[in-house]
Amino acid sequence: MKMTTVQFSEEQRGQLDAIKKAFGVRTNADMLRKAISLAALAASQADEQGNIQIGSGSADKAPVYVNVHA
Repeated sequence: MKMTTVQFSEEQRGQLDAIKKAFGVRTNADMLRKAISLAALAASQADEQGNIQIGSGSADKAPVYVNVHA
């Protein structure tokens, strides 16, 4: 298996820590596994153009469309 080393800025490290906390994981590898699983789930729900609609949860706000290929 190929190993890759990546350098992150302080801001990026803070963002990664917040994502790890939100996902309930401890390691970057676990976070990436969760992110890949979520991406696969999103892709499975996308339309022909790769778009998914995310509801805002409020009748006052329009839904958001996200392209899973971006």
